[in-house]
Amino acid sequence: MRNKTKALLVALCAVMLVAVGILGTLAYLTSSDTAVNTFTVGKVAIKLDEAKVDPVTGAAVTPSERVKENSYHLMPGHSYVKDPTVTVLDGSEDCYVRMLVKVNDISKLTSAMPKAAFPTFYNGDLFLLQTLCGGWDKDVWLYEGYNNGEYEFRYHKAVNGKGGDNELPALFSTITVPGEITSDLMPNLAGVEITVVAQAIQADGFATANAAWAQWK
Repeated sequence: MRNKTKALLVALCAVMLVAVGILGTLAYLTSSDTAVNTFTVGKVAIKLDEAKVDPVTGAAVTPSERVKENSYHLMPGHSYVKDPTVTVLDGSEDCYVRMLVKVNDISKLTSAMPKAAFPTFYNGDLFLLQTLCGGWDKDVWLYEGYNNGEYEFRYHKAVNGKGGDNELPALFSTITVPGEITSDLMPNLAGVEITVVAQAIQADGFATANAAWAQWK
């Protein structure tokens, strides 16, 4: 009888252990979920080009073609196509755009067109654009100043890069060698290079274009 009672107690203890084990398992109810954060990177993308021209006539070639640079055979009284154009590429963030016009040797230009002989060519430091370059719209490309052979022009508003490429108006459309320049002054133009550089910076995060460009390094 004692053995049966002992066996029964052992069985009851085993059942209780199982029950406690089950209850212990059920006491810890858990749940899990995961949030995955995926980051994409914004970009600002532009291109700069101009119409390809015949180096002798200065006319745009046919069929039309866009290139990064041109060479010109200059003659007094002739105009040549030059239309530096910035395109903000599709998918770009909204951005501010500017163009820098750099002259490798400004003294050559002033020697070819000395102020004493051509006073009407000069209007402050903008004589280059107003005398040599045609088609510049001062309300579209805002003149920001001149420093050491470099002219700065900013597009008048932020540019939207969504929904396709956004081609901006050309900074100017032609360059002209004034007919008043005599043959003895023309050699001063040899070796002159006018380089146009386009730059863009994000508009988001800046209250004004000035604030944005102040961060350009």
